[in-house]
Amino acid sequence: MRLLYVEDERLIRESVAKQIQKMFPLEVFTACHGEEGLELFKKYKPEIVLTDIRMPVCDGLEMTRQIRELSQDTIIVIVTAYADFEYARTALQYQVHDFLIKPITIKSVQETVCELIEMVKVKNMDRDNKLQIQISDMLHGLISSESLFWKKQVILSGCRIQEYQKIGGFTPSDSGLILYAVKNIIEELLELKKQKIQYCLISESYNMFYLIFYTEYFHSTMQTQQIEYQIKKLCEEMVDVLENNLFLPIAHIETGFFDGRDLYSKYLEVEQCMENDRTNQHMIIQMKDAKLEEERIIYALWKDKKFDQVAEKLVLYFNKTNSIQERQNLMIRLSYYLYIAMNEEKGEKQLIFKEFYDSFPKIKREFSEMEIAVRTTETLKKLTEKMEKMEKKILHPVIYNIQKDIRDNYSEVKLLKDYAKKYNINATYLSELFVKECGKTFSDIVTDIKMDKAKNMLNEPDARVYEVAVKLGYHDGRYFSQLFKRCTGMTPKEFQKRCDKYE
Repeated sequence: MRLLYVEDERLIRESVAKQIQKMFPLEVFTACHGEEGLELFKKYKPEIVLTDIRMPVCDGLEMTRQIRELSQDTIIVIVTAYADFEYARTALQYQVHDFLIKPITIKSVQETVCELIEMVKVKNMDRDNKLQIQISDMLHGLISSESLFWKKQVILSGCRIQEYQKIGGFTPSDSGLILYAVKNIIEELLELKKQKIQYCLISESYNMFYLIFYTEYFHSTMQTQQIEYQIKKLCEEMVDVLENNLFLPIAHIETGFFDGRDLYSKYLEVEQCMENDRTNQHMIIQMKDAKLEEERIIYALWKDKKFDQVAEKLVLYFNKTNSIQERQNLMIRLSYYLYIAMNEEKGEKQLIFKEFYDSFPKIKREFSEMEIAVRTTETLKKLTEKMEKMEKKILHPVIYNIQKDIRDNYSEVKLLKDYAKKYNINATYLSELFVKECGKTFSDIVTDIKMDKAKNMLNEPDARVYEVAVKLGYHDGRYFSQLFKRCTGMTPKEFQKRCDKYE
């Protein structure tokens, strides 16, 4: 995230910029007048602009007017003296977010920038969700792709997960977790390659997804070929990670670059190829005997903080072999499964995989399975404490506590106004705070938590749909089934049958 600070007083400019960089993980750019500020804005496109009004060469108001011609999304705050207030009123027509009154203090800057960062996050989340829906509609021919992909070239990659019974541990209920892993892998690979390539991940079904990469046309044919090669290489690396780390055999097909306006016709071609080409080389099952049931159990025990039982399971887990290399491979496999399962449940990426994996003990020849289990259990305890602290810092404490209340008492969830009364907060403000902090309404959060619980309950042997509904506080079984289908694409019965099929 980037911030532009425009101020003609050098000492103030440097001091405030330095403090902002200390307090927030932002790229901060500074300018001494509006003309320089406008050039920096065009070059770096910052999400946030703080600007003084009265400056030489070009004042802040004129710069704001020109920025608004370039972008309607940038959040702009005017820094002004009391004497400038009437003059600053005219800035309202340029959709200025707020005014900071001089002399500004570190506290006022901190509070303002903190609020602006949260606004940018909410805006980005809304924009990304809308964009994904729009691209999905374009992919499936519901709307024309010309508006978004005019003068853009696109590569489309179709990916299918092999039949689940051939994989071992995964079931259709894990499809969301797998897609989350795909997104993390792509983002890390894109970051490593430092390429400004835009992409969108579209889920087609529980075992089929599409990746859409798009970029501007290049003047050089050689540059186009280089970028095309890099995207295809990226897809191969993604498939390699899924196959070798998660033991998921993947069939995939990529196109070359094509005109973005032809997205729907290319989608039909790729879909037909995926249907016909069942012998694609990427369909080879590299570890068809791999099972993930042990990792599931360990994750469930870790999540419930049953560390004694975690240690017992880990002893059995590493007792399968005496080979250092094979035990190290088991550690990689376990840590990666725990990583994606944790991030899927949290709904956001709190740690990058390297940081997560590096915290696990390194296998040594002299370590017994008991010592490995004890060291790994201690690691999981520390990770639990670390993530709980991070979650408390990330979420507003009231939202954090309400979500915890809902998870602990999912069968008797209170109304929003009841939680507002419990935490002594205005109900309207609490409703807005949920959207601001989570990107979802209170009722959506409650539904998400209950549907996650429902999946776990329905996976249990002999689970009855109406009993699950009652346990979750739904006394109308039909309504529960409709809600479950709306959230998962399957009725509870279909969900159970599909999971039973692949157990």
